[in-house]
Amino acid sequence: MHSMRLNLAYDTSVMELTDVTDAGVLGDSLHSEDYSGNEYVLYWDNGTSKTDFTVDGNIATLTFKVKDNASSGDYPLTISYKSQDII
Repeated sequence: MHSMRLNLAYDTSVMELTDVTDAGVLGDSLHSEDYSGNEYVLYWDNGTSKTDFTVDGNIATLTFKVKDNASSGDYPLTISYKSQDII
């Protein structure tokens, strides 16, 4: 079994996540279509794979809208995981 969970955090007072497009390289994606929180979970599960994934490249495309009232500046996107979240 192979699965992976990534946590995305960002400043919701400045940015709005509007779309997540999965690249289809890691198996079934179970990403939520609720983009309203300040943390978003990306999750893949491929219970039938018997080998490791060895592809390079994009696994998902995240689309954001900068809010009209946002001040100019740097606003990080943080992607994190726990080791037990990648099997």
